[in-house]
Amino acid sequence: MGLKSFVVLAALACAVVLGLEGDCGDDARWTYNNNLLDISGAGAMWNFTEDGSFKPSWVDFIPQTDKYEVRIHGQVSSIGSYAFYNNKQVTGVQVMNKLNSIGDYSFKECSLTTFTFSSSNSFLQRGYIGKYAFSKSFLTSFAITGSILGIDEGAFSEARNLSSVSITGLQGYIEIYAFSYCSNLSSLFIQGAELTTNYPFGFSTLKAMKNLTLRLSTYTVESGFVDYLSNLEDVSLLVSGIGPNAFDGFEFLKNVIIETDIGSIGEEAFKNAGSSDGFHFYARGNIRTINKKAFFQSKISEFVVDGTVGDIGQEAFSQCSYIEELTLTSLMGSIGIYAFKSSGFKQMTINGAISSIGQQAFSYDSSLKNVVISGMNGTLSSSAFGNSRVESVVISGVKIILDKSAFYWDEYLKNVSISAGECDIGSQTFIHCTNLEQLTLNCNSLASIGSEAFKDCTHFKKISIPQSCSSIGEKAFYGCTTMIYVSIPASVTSINSSAFEGCSALSTVVYKGDNEPTCGTNVFNNCRALSCVDVPKTYKDSSFAGISINKTTINPDDDDTGGSNTGGDTPSGANGLKELIVRGVIFAMTALCMAFSQW
Repeated sequence: MGLKSFVVLAALACAVVLGLEGDCGDDARWTYNNNLLDISGAGAMWNFTEDGSFKPSWVDFIPQTDKYEVRIHGQVSSIGSYAFYNNKQVTGVQVMNKLNSIGDYSFKECSLTTFTFSSSNSFLQRGYIGKYAFSKSFLTSFAITGSILGIDEGAFSEARNLSSVSITGLQGYIEIYAFSYCSNLSSLFIQGAELTTNYPFGFSTLKAMKNLTLRLSTYTVESGFVDYLSNLEDVSLLVSGIGPNAFDGFEFLKNVIIETDIGSIGEEAFKNAGSSDGFHFYARGNIRTINKKAFFQSKISEFVVDGTVGDIGQEAFSQCSYIEELTLTSLMGSIGIYAFKSSGFKQMTINGAISSIGQQAFSYDSSLKNVVISGMNGTLSSSAFGNSRVESVVISGVKIILDKSAFYWDEYLKNVSISAGECDIGSQTFIHCTNLEQLTLNCNSLASIGSEAFKDCTHFKKISIPQSCSSIGEKAFYGCTTMIYVSIPASVTSINSSAFEGCSALSTVVYKGDNEPTCGTNVFNNCRALSCVDVPKTYKDSSFAGISINKTTINPDDDDTGGSNTGGDTPSGANGLKELIVRGVIFAMTALCMAFSQW
């Protein structure tokens, strides 16, 4: 006779002699009374078999019509495999001690609806939840704490009444199909030291899942982990990172909360995500990197970060039409190309230490009206605001380089204010900004004005160039047809070809130096109202860029702030005069709502 058969016979004999009680482990016993199956003793329960050749002895002695609960206590260390397999009488399990494991198939197809650890001393201690342990059971909720090394294959699969799961103390893996086909599972909470898994389908086909909470400080949420949770609405994460495509296409997402510092938000992590009402993103800590297309075409409606943000990648918020306002209090890196292109922002405020703003970062933003950026120490790249409808831009920092075409063809731009220790205006910076009315440059140093920098800016009337400027680029003010006054300091040593060509209303030019700068061709071509250039009495040349001169008393330190004291009397009909003043450290354009009799 085999050992198992002998043990079963012995257990049956005990049950007959003593009543409804018996052994269920080497040192574990069971008793049954008043619809309560009590399991106590010490050590592991025996592992039983699926075919019933070795089954728990209580099966044959508890009336089949009874519905009963199970209580496990003492020093019982594990629940044996198949212990309650296909048991239609158990309604609930109460664990009052520490367990090492819940065995394979132990409650599969069991009728229990509750499984609880009922005291602070009861939890899973460095143990496992076995294969298909609660599969197809009638559990409605499950909560466990301890040090859980693993949740095995199919552990809760097809538990279709299961609505919530809370796992605290996970230190290992979640196997394939662990929660698959739990069709009513709507809330999942996982907290622990780590999650190590190679099986992305642990949560497959969870259509009812609405709430996900992960507290896994060393874990990066990968796309496979949540691939089948696409109906999620609320997500709370305490993780090390969010991987590429993690929540891509989650069309019901409403709220995402990041509870602590996070390394990065991966490429396309939230691409096309968000409910029809939008979704809110709130980070309580720092975000090192927001990668390429992280929120591309998403319905994000609010983005708040309490800490710092490192770099914002290419197209990170491109085509986000639901969000209207963005405030970043501490951006400590760069803004990538197309970062906010074609989005729905109306207002944007960014503070920090910004190293660069990429090409077309704000281009084609038809709703964006106001941008405030402080802490700039680098380049505003080509076409950063090109073809946008931005009306007002305020930028401040240590060093600001306005790259080629930074505001290219922004026909809606009215006001720009730039404050920095050092500033450069590149070529075509404000080309064809036909409604630019006010430009304030508060800079200690402005070395040059690039070619075509203000070409076709048809609202300029008055320009005073700062004493730090040494060069005026080719066609810098070409076609500024309403400009009537220009003041050029002695520091300018070169004026390139066609710099003021086509300024048909230009009637007064004041030069404050003693020697003619190096001038290209056609500097004042088609300036039909200009007859002469006012120069100091100490001026040594006979003409200025091919134009006759008028020697007069000129104060080289005059800041030309406007009014009737700048270059003579103001012309008749100058009501609503708008001006560009570039004076020493201030480059400003203001409205003078006055009418005077003549220039």
